[in-house]
Amino acid sequence: MDGKPGDWDTGTGRTEDGPYINKIDDSGVTGDTTNVQNGYFSRIGLTEEATGRFYSPNRQICSAVAFGSLPSVIHADPPKGIPAPAPWQTLLFCPNPPSRETPALEEPKPGDHFGFRPPHDHLLLDFFWMPVVEPYAISEPGSTAGKINLNSQIMPFSYIERNTGLHAVLRSSRISALPAEVAWSKDASASGANGTQKLECYKAYDNWLKFETVYEVNARETMKGIRSRFAQGDIFRSASEICDIFLVPQPFAGRTYYPRPGGLPSSSPNYESMVAWWNGDLNTQMDGFELTGDNMRESPYNQLYPRLTTKSNTYSVHYRVQTLKKARSSAPATWDESVDFVSSEQRGAVLLERYLDPNNEKLPDFIKTELPGESLDDYYRFRVISKKTFAP
Repeated sequence: MDGKPGDWDTGTGRTEDGPYINKIDDSGVTGDTTNVQNGYFSRIGLTEEATGRFYSPNRQICSAVAFGSLPSVIHADPPKGIPAPAPWQTLLFCPNPPSRETPALEEPKPGDHFGFRPPHDHLLLDFFWMPVVEPYAISEPGSTAGKINLNSQIMPFSYIERNTGLHAVLRSSRISALPAEVAWSKDASASGANGTQKLECYKAYDNWLKFETVYEVNARETMKGIRSRFAQGDIFRSASEICDIFLVPQPFAGRTYYPRPGGLPSSSPNYESMVAWWNGDLNTQMDGFELTGDNMRESPYNQLYPRLTTKSNTYSVHYRVQTLKKARSSAPATWDESVDFVSSEQRGAVLLERYLDPNNEKLPDFIKTELPGESLDDYYRFRVISKKTFAP
């Protein structure tokens, strides 16, 4: 409606792109997978795996980010500034919709996408919670055990960074980006293409695309977006705020990406250039990765969100405790090093856990009863998991 690109999904395998609702992955691989027309990516449908070889507890849906392909404005609401339904507009769970123009390190504007209007769409994810179940059932009720804290800065020691966990969670993430040129071979006619030309088309029925379209995450560059939040004196309050952070792509070594003049598909961009890398010039629509559907743009966030938190449950507390003895000759409210002395001292560390006790009789039923003035946070308790005394 505003002349900018809309939201749509990339079709699974050879299925055409369109206005889908992000069909979940509920099928596997059987049959003759050596034939490019069969198996998982076949055009005629997905085949079923019955052996359990590819089973994963979170296989069908990683998190509520999968709802990002649902329409966001179906009915008009003039009092709230919505004069009419908005076609080709879905919930926004990533920072790089195809309509964005605002640079990566600046706060996106509502004009970039309806989902950037406050409150951002991604805050809806707070209504959903996914447990950590791999490599085993780590999570307990009301616990964030097994999740990585987005707030990697340690206060008040802001010069200390605990980024190892974030690097680990980004290590297995992958970014898919389709340049506009792979929609059809540049040398083929509109009526057809030969076998060699079909290797340059990402939806060819009987040939595989010869160009790589998947990138790994450049964790060092991606951390710039996380640090920019801390540099503004702010923190992450919800794990869904990862959807505001660009994941910077990095090409895999030894793989062939589309040879566009200028080498954009095979380049390693920095954080500051991410909007230009994805969308290029909105008036051109042929110089970025415009062929990438909404579901593919949000896919890495679908995988990351259930692994992150902003509320830790375990804390290491280091302490140094002294008992002081005052001399009778010194003022009672003043410490005098020359006459007052430390009578004893102990140093050590304690591992504390913040937890909810499901057997607590005072714990209300928040589902059956409306308690707007109360929160689960009021019912957390603390217990000592381990204690260690430092002896010189």
